[in-house]
Amino acid sequence: MAKDRNAAKLMKEEPEAVLDVAPDAPLADPGPLSKRLLEEAFGEGITSRGPLAWYYALPVERRQLGLVAAGAALLFFPLLGAVGLWDPWEPHYAEVGRQMMVRHDWVHPYWESAYFFSKPPLTMWLTNLGLWLSGAGATVPHTELGVWAEWGIRTPNALLSILTLVMIYLAAGRVFGRRVGLLAALACGTMPIYDLLARQAVTDMPFVSLLTAGLCAFMIAEFDPKVERRAPWLYAFYAFVGFATLAKEIPFGFGVPGGIILLYILLTWDWELLKRVRLVTGGLLALAIALPWVLFMGFFRGVDDESKTFAFRYWIHDNFNRLFAGVHTTTPNTTFTYFIEQLGFGMYPWSALLPGALVPLARLRPSVKEQRPQLFVALWALVPFFVVSMSATKFHHYAFPCLPPLSILLALFVDRLWREGLEPNSVTLLLSAALFAMIGHDLAQNPKHLTDLFVYNYDRPYPTNLVADPTPVLWALLALGGAACLVALWNGGRGKAVIGGAVTLAAGFALFLWVHLVSVPTGGLTWSSSVLSHWEPREVMGGIFVVGGLLAAMAATTAKKEWFLAAFAACAVAFAAYLSFVHWEQLSPNWSQRDIFHTYYTERKAGEPIAAYFMNWRGETFYSKNDVRQIKDPGKLRQFIAEPAGAENRHWVIVEQARFNMLRQALGDSHRFEVRDDSDNKFFLVLVN
Repeated sequence: MAKDRNAAKLMKEEPEAVLDVAPDAPLADPGPLSKRLLEEAFGEGITSRGPLAWYYALPVERRQLGLVAAGAALLFFPLLGAVGLWDPWEPHYAEVGRQMMVRHDWVHPYWESAYFFSKPPLTMWLTNLGLWLSGAGATVPHTELGVWAEWGIRTPNALLSILTLVMIYLAAGRVFGRRVGLLAALACGTMPIYDLLARQAVTDMPFVSLLTAGLCAFMIAEFDPKVERRAPWLYAFYAFVGFATLAKEIPFGFGVPGGIILLYILLTWDWELLKRVRLVTGGLLALAIALPWVLFMGFFRGVDDESKTFAFRYWIHDNFNRLFAGVHTTTPNTTFTYFIEQLGFGMYPWSALLPGALVPLARLRPSVKEQRPQLFVALWALVPFFVVSMSATKFHHYAFPCLPPLSILLALFVDRLWREGLEPNSVTLLLSAALFAMIGHDLAQNPKHLTDLFVYNYDRPYPTNLVADPTPVLWALLALGGAACLVALWNGGRGKAVIGGAVTLAAGFALFLWVHLVSVPTGGLTWSSSVLSHWEPREVMGGIFVVGGLLAAMAATTAKKEWFLAAFAACAVAFAAYLSFVHWEQLSPNWSQRDIFHTYYTERKAGEPIAAYFMNWRGETFYSKNDVRQIKDPGKLRQFIAEPAGAENRHWVIVEQARFNMLRQALGDSHRFEVRDDSDNKFFLVLVN
């Protein structure tokens, strides 16, 4: 009787699933969602042919790991080295690494004419590896860097960013379920600050990536109920912590994970954890990785460009003074709300879902063992947020370490929406809708919030001459539509992909015609091309947010959870793709001196030197291979111009546009000035005769 009632219930809910099943036979496994969607789109049998058959024959975890890695690579690698290094941090660290190669000294970091003690060497070592593999001629003096230099410099960071998403998937997937793992990786990888820092060769990605990988390994060892061998994961945790310390400093590399675990023990009173985690042997492993360089440098008596020894600079100036006194900061006297705002921008659109992710944390009970994994993730987000909020030195990107754990919490909320539906969470979603609209409005009105997430000087001007480039959208529509049609025809033309591919191709051609052929009147007999080809970044961003928000809202009003989540995820992916493939590439010439130095190396003649007048933006040192003359005195500038220079006695000077008149006044009317490159909205390349 019980079997009959269950069968009747199943037939009522999903009659197609049981029509051809014997009364006592078990129901067939419908298979992965992706497999069902592919068969619906391209017809039955598509997943049993060619590469898809090999793909679906793999174990689920390995299959999804490949999906995460491939998706991240598609997002982070295109155009990675097509633009120059952004001032000041990227060329600063790149030049320190290049000097290691020039000086054949990989232990003592060096900058211009003095030692460099501000950061541990891991980032520079990785930079050197990529720079060497690029064949850019980094150690050949008086020549321009090769075209592959930026690719080599940034590739290690991009690989580490992929490692982070893979480890997030592994940890969240094993502890909370595979769907949570995939959602967490998707959320983290499409957040603006993560997406942009994955393309920057600075110390933040190596530190956060290795720290995240370590804490994910710890989660697997401690909370994965199916883990068979805990020791390898624990030793991986300690190794990652050691390498993270080589990317930042000991107080951060050891302090952040140590603080998270200690606070977790205090809340759960699980002191047995100290025995389970192999603290002694694991701690020795972390110290063996992180400590030798610090100890070696501690006995070094060289000084940096401010006459500070390594011991003073590393321990006092760049750690304790940064936390308690404030050094380097361009945003003094800010409060903890500073990072709430920056997380709102840096995590958009996922930041709109934070209320649903954070409110359930109030119900966590440390005494409930099943809730401890979520408690650990919450502490992982809280500890770095507390540290950076209390720090006297604040930059927007200091909140970066909070992103991975917040991504997992967001994934847990989205997973709850999938399981429970939208209606039980309607109040939370209304709050999310308000946040989505407010944060999106601010970003669309002021896209400079995005560049401020990872630059040094927030007063640096945002370019006002940018227009939307619809070419990537055109190629994406044509490629997707063409691929869908070809795959569908290869499988016999079954499924819905033929119609979808044809519609996508039509949309691509229509967009091409609109942008390139359709004209609109501007008054009288004057005509101009379609307004779409003149969209500014804020209009493109606003369009993405409005379309994504409206689609999600329409799905929510009809309680279609699948369409709601699909619309929200599509909005996040579209925004991340626009930032990566269009906006970042358009902005880069205004934050990099690569193009200016390309002009110099192309137009200069033998024996013609270059100087930087009243500048310290680092790019001039890296792209000149330390040949540039740094001048901040009008008298020394006149001496520089008076020196013989080549057959025609020409001198080159880089100067900030705001200081161009200072340059003219310093040299007077006896010289002829010619601006040879003004493509950067910050600098001029000036030829002086």
